Amino acid sequence: MNSKINSSVIFLCFLPIWFFRLEIYKIDLLFFSIFLIAVFFLVLFILNKLMNLHNKIYYFFFLSIIFYFGLDNHFGFHLELTNSYSILTIKLKDNIYLASLIVATVIFALILSFLLFTKEKGVKILTVFVATIVLYSIYDESKSIKNLKNYDNAEKNIFNKPKLIFVFDEASGIGGFESNSKEGKIFEEKLRSLSKKYELQLYENIYTHYKATTRSLTSLLNFKKIDNFESYLDNKLSFFSHYTLKKNKFFDMHKSIAVHQSVHMNFCDHSNVLKCKDFHPFENKTYVKGFKDTKLTKLVNAWKLDGSITSLFFWRILRQFNLIDVNLSPQGEKGALVDLFDKVLFDLDSKKYDLVFVHTLVPHKPYGYNKKCQYDGKKSLGNYKGSMRIEEHNYRHNIDRTCLISFLDIFFKKLNNKKVSFDKILFLSDHGSRNQKDSYESNHNVLFFLKDSYLKSQIIQGKKFSQDEFKNIFYKSN
Repeated sequence: MNSKINSSVIFLCFLPIWFFRLEIYKIDLLFFSIFLIAVFFLVLFILNKLMNLHNKIYYFFFLSIIFYFGLDNHFGFHLELTNSYSILTIKLKDNIYLASLIVATVIFALILSFLLFTKEKGVKILTVFVATIVLYSIYDESKSIKNLKNYDNAEKNIFNKPKLIFVFDEASGIGGFESNSKEGKIFEEKLRSLSKKYELQLYENIYTHYKATTRSLTSLLNFKKIDNFESYLDNKLSFFSHYTLKKNKFFDMHKSIAVHQSVHMNFCDHSNVLKCKDFHPFENKTYVKGFKDTKLTKLVNAWKLDGSITSLFFWRILRQFNLIDVNLSPQGEKGALVDLFDKVLFDLDSKKYDLVFVHTLVPHKPYGYNKKCQYDGKKSLGNYKGSMRIEEHNYRHNIDRTCLISFLDIFFKKLNNKKVSFDKILFLSDHGSRNQKDSYESNHNVLFFLKDSYLKSQIIQGKKFSQDEFKNIFYKSN
């Protein structure tokens, strides 16, 4: 073995294809390049020192760590083997960290055993193998940030009275399970105050027929209950998109549609959608006060998004010590909610669209706001482990949805100040908080309030269903 082989191994294993694939180099190429070069020479120095020792076991042990890092870096073991949908993770009660630790340990042990048995020949075999993976990764476009939808093909048509549909994911409404607390009553009081202030049609006893986003919104947008969802939804998972809506009767009724969406569900594959904006975690945004919009946040989140187990643990540790926040969905959507409101307001005011449709993963878990409605990344930790009591879940959900009303107040003020004309603005949720799994109220109670330019403030108290009311409001009016 010689230093040239060591250099080749380190270069191939540490090469950050994701840095270019996700276009993080646009943020700060110089700093990252200097950091990477420093790491390269430090690791090379250690490896060469160990190579010169009489006992080669330390050399092969350290080399095994490097090879493991390289395979993880280019394969993305977390994304492929220990993500939330993997069999191992599910069997370990959704503990992705334990599942990842087991997989990492097994793969490292296999690499070390292979090198101890094959020696220098094994090093050459693994080097060629990693080089092959690197070449594949360079030409693999499946993880490219360019796959996010971001286009605007709207013509200069004038629509003086556009509609806005704004779907807040996992927001429970008035009178639901989460309202049976002090914080729940504060939320209800604040929403009623908002309704009176801006003359909203507020539904206080409304539910969804379905507790899953895909089913709830598919039914809503097609004006009917659906039994066979396979003919309406394409559930082929890709790196940036989970489900695609194939049929959309509501969109059929419009000519020029702007869509702002999370990556969970794609509404843009419709001929009348002329503008589509996927949530982009790394572009410049205005974040809620308290959010750590730093280069380190963007760098580590991009690394984690690429899917390696190594990045998963670094990402988690830095979050634990409050050194970074998560700008990926859904946490990043919560941090950038005000920015989204401004973009939506711009689209309404442009008069280029007769419909603006928005689906955001707010106030979806993980939680994010404190009582001052500032972002607190610590609140996003430990939300899914089952260690949080139902009372704590409800407390945090109420804080988040109360802050949502505060941000909506700002939106309405800007709407009025800009004197933006519109036909109808509907804010609703797809399902409830689902904090209490066996509770109909927690799963099905939803947020639903309408701003109609022709109607005054009103509270609707009779029991309704969101899909039925949506049809009554929009299908009959057309």
